[in-house]
Amino acid sequence: MLKQEIRAFQGRFGRAVLFDTNTPVVEHAHSQCHVLIKCGGADGHYYVCDERAPFRDDTIVLVNPWMPHRNPRRAGGPASRVLALYVETVWLSERSADVTSGRLKPFARPSAPISTLIRSLADHLAATMISGDSSEVRLEEILYDLIDQTLSSYATGKARSDLPRSTTTLDYRIRRAIAHMRDHISKEVEMSDLAQIAGLSRSRFFELFRSCTGVSPRLYMDALCIDVAARTLASTTHPLTEIARRLGFSAPGHFSRFFQQHTSVSPSDYRKAAAALRQNGGIPILDATRNEAPY
Repeated sequence: MLKQEIRAFQGRFGRAVLFDTNTPVVEHAHSQCHVLIKCGGADGHYYVCDERAPFRDDTIVLVNPWMPHRNPRRAGGPASRVLALYVETVWLSERSADVTSGRLKPFARPSAPISTLIRSLADHLAATMISGDSSEVRLEEILYDLIDQTLSSYATGKARSDLPRSTTTLDYRIRRAIAHMRDHISKEVEMSDLAQIAGLSRSRFFELFRSCTGVSPRLYMDALCIDVAARTLASTTHPLTEIARRLGFSAPGHFSRFFQQHTSVSPSDYRKAAAALRQNGGIPILDATRNEAPY
């Protein structure tokens, strides 16, 4: 039986979240490179673009940016301890010449055997996050080592996606719609309004948007909402009611359910987890006003 643990660490690299969960996760996508490592509890699996990815002590799950994925676990079953890394591609491109923001598809496969070194680094990071007695610098050292080893072990410069490098290479109509989405990050934004902004029929807009980005407009907006919510929860004391309202949810309960369905963690637990590391490790408050997103 796992003792319930939730820890969240955010920085320029992205975010690292350690949590115990026995709830399913709906299909969603991220702008970041996403790595999932089991650190205890029950085995399971994810689906990455409908390809089954085992989630066990001896495997690692690897999700490229904007690749839809989900976890169909049975609600209320045995819990798993998950170490989830969300690594910003811009940050990666600055650390490695082999990773070009938005263009490179780092991982050729959604799952692979985990190496002894990466297993050790993941367990060390999880234990350090739980103990909360290390400095931000030390926590970052372990985390950066884990990210670097994961990339050197599993990334391939030959595997490229069809995703464009930046908005300058996108179809100008989709670029216009995405600019509006980034300026109005909210669940209230209607897809038909975005199609009108793009100057396209609804069906053509959905088709072209998916062709350009790899995901639907709704999944794209959901990803923007989750990023802003996580950043705001970790770095401000804004009430959940206010965060829900700003992101276009009609009730705080709808926002809480949305956040948990996409992350396996409730908004209040995520906030407490981030605060615990800040208080114990001296991790500074972040700027939650920067609604950064690719494209």
